[in-house]
Amino acid sequence: MKINRHAFILLFAPLSLSARETTTPLPEFIEQVIHYSPEVKASLQEQEGLHQDVRIARSGFLPKLDFEALDTSGFPASTGGLGISGVMGSPYRVGAAGGFTLQQNLWDFGRTLSDLDVAKSKLKANDFTRETVLQDWKSIAANAYFNCAKETASAEVWKESIDQTEGIHKEVARYTETGQRSVVDEKLSLLETETSLRKYESSKIRQGSIQNKIRILTGDARTNTNCMGFDDLLAFKVVDPGLIAKSPRVLLAQARIKMAESELGRAKSDYMPELIGFASVGIMDNRRLVNNTNDYSLGIGLKFPIFEGLKTDASVARADASLLEKKDLADAEVQQFELQLENLKESIKASETELAGVYLELKHAKEAYQLAKTRYFKLQGNLVDLREAQRAMTQVKIDLITLLVNYHYARAQEAILSRVL
Repeated sequence: MKINRHAFILLFAPLSLSARETTTPLPEFIEQVIHYSPEVKASLQEQEGLHQDVRIARSGFLPKLDFEALDTSGFPASTGGLGISGVMGSPYRVGAAGGFTLQQNLWDFGRTLSDLDVAKSKLKANDFTRETVLQDWKSIAANAYFNCAKETASAEVWKESIDQTEGIHKEVARYTETGQRSVVDEKLSLLETETSLRKYESSKIRQGSIQNKIRILTGDARTNTNCMGFDDLLAFKVVDPGLIAKSPRVLLAQARIKMAESELGRAKSDYMPELIGFASVGIMDNRRLVNNTNDYSLGIGLKFPIFEGLKTDASVARADASLLEKKDLADAEVQQFELQLENLKESIKASETELAGVYLELKHAKEAYQLAKTRYFKLQGNLVDLREAQRAMTQVKIDLITLLVNYHYARAQEAILSRVL
């Protein structure tokens, strides 16, 4: 059994040594994960696309200038399908023609302005979407970091338990040879060592798996991250009451309300007329039926919508319903965020209370273990007391690790939400 144990420890020795050499603080680890995250990179690319949408919407205020040319034969004035306008598209043209056309939206009663407002609202909303993505990946990183810390610390406790139970087993074996202790005691003491070794092996396997997950998160296939270092963790600030206004999810929901309001305004603008200016200048081979020699045309047109099969009514109703939905979702985000904060406060306060008790339990467990060990080897106590004392001390240490990890993870979540981390 000893050979297997030492072989196992030697197998994992490079992992442990490497981990100690590459200790990474929590903020630095979070930055590594965010820097590599494809989703974070994609959100940046989406931001660039939305910037271009704003430029596209703003272009509606500018005139449209085209060069148009054509050449036809056959029946006159029957080539409207080409889409050529202005002087060049005149039915009095004969042969080839070419020139320029200029179209300007003079007044569209808010259509273009609404399109621009919608584009700007989407861009603003995407700022908070990116913040939300960053927040999510920070939480993922913190979870991986503290899981690693938990398994690393647990492995250390079980390694210590192996040393303790092996020491007890050696002494019991020596006492058994002299007839002072029974063979049953020797077998039971060996069983404790085997149990600790099994727990240690299990922790090392989980630790290795978490290291693999961390490599996937950071994109670094070579480095082991040692997340064990409770003393080096940041002192996170308590969430302040005004935090809700700073939450990216709440701000995103509020930005979506503004976006829905802009979309409603855009839908309503379709009820209004459009005033359009048009000009063209060009030359043609010949004219027919007219003696006019002008090579330009100017015009102003008014287009008033009368009936579109109730399409505009439906668009307005849909935009109005979307606005009401966004307002309800914003209220839901505030509610969810308040619940999340309350759960964090509860977790932190409960952990602080339990930690105070567990530290006291650990003190008593160590005293009980030393007392049971001393009494047993003075032939005053029995193995049951010693086994129970050693088990209790190890279990209290495991409980302490779990509480510390839960406490620090909750504080990390609190710092992430408050943008401290």
